[in-house]
Amino acid sequence: MAGVQIPVFDGVAFGDIAYSLFGTPPWVDRALLDLRAVNEQTAALDVLEQAHARLRRELVRVLQRVNLFEKIKIPEAQHAIHRIRVHLGDEMAAAVGRGKIAKSRIVDPERAAAAEVGS
Repeated sequence: MAGVQIPVFDGVAFGDIAYSLFGTPPWVDRALLDLRAVNEQTAALDVLEQAHARLRRELVRVLQRVNLFEKIKIPEAQHAIHRIRVHLGDEMAAAVGRGKIAKSRIVDPERAAAAEVGS
């Protein structure tokens, strides 16, 4: 779906946290790494959900356009083409008739004049 801008997740930048290495329990380092990983995954998920929502909205628009053309515009155009073909066929038949009349006037002008007077 061309033209839809999709957000791309580049990553999360966390600031350094200053704390006493000797005054905090040893599990704090691992907890901070785990919390950063959870926050990064949450941010990545949010970006993916935004991209999914944009693509879903665009898909709905495209489907509406496709249905408009398939169900309304194409049948209308086919009907118009049919009417034009019928009209052109009628015009061609009338032109052949006019051509025959003109040819008969050129070939035998006296007979054509008599036929017009008799009509």
